[in-house]
Amino acid sequence: MRRLLSLLTILVFPLVLSSCDALNSAQQQLNIVNVKFSSATPASSGPALGGPDVATAIAQYALPVSFGGLTASQILAEYYLTDTFYVQGDNTGNKDTARFGTQAIQPVLLFRINDPNATPDSVTIAPFVVPGGQIANLKFAVQVPLTSVNSSIIHKVIAGTPIPFYLSGTVKFDLVTPLGSVEGTSQTEIQLASGNIPTRPGSTDITSLLTALGM
Repeated sequence: MRRLLSLLTILVFPLVLSSCDALNSAQQQLNIVNVKFSSATPASSGPALGGPDVATAIAQYALPVSFGGLTASQILAEYYLTDTFYVQGDNTGNKDTARFGTQAIQPVLLFRINDPNATPDSVTIAPFVVPGGQIANLKFAVQVPLTSVNSSIIHKVIAGTPIPFYLSGTVKFDLVTPLGSVEGTSQTEIQLASGNIPTRPGSTDITSLLTALGM
């Protein structure tokens, strides 16, 4: 009987410890307060256009492809729209640092232009942290190729017409202690809008390029 009890103790004790660990892990998960994000003021830097020299691009388009020329889509793919969202991350509900992403696995968000229901572009942002018990000022820089932007929107950007921009998504984060151990993991929503903001002064003027491309 004693041998049987000893054997049962050996078998059951690890199961009890395992159950306790699972319970503690679940409790940690429940105790995590999700980090909240809100737009700062201003909400964004306003969009800017970037890319190679316009005159050179027009010359490349004029050349036959067999002589090194580029197609309209190839040229347009070399230009991009950039914007920087100014964000406040509120981690006052947790004592440990909230770590969003790593260099190996970076956070991915959805970027929309002009309409919150428009077809989004997936954009990768750099990993970031929000210290425990603090509200951090953050910058989310996004860049999308013009090939994914509607031509009517491109013309609005060039004209400086104020249009809103949206950044959204669900992001995972770890709560990390000062010693570097992970206390728990959760995820939170990011829903940001820039409001109507005109193109920044100094943006690349691609009006002549769009004319050459028939856009």
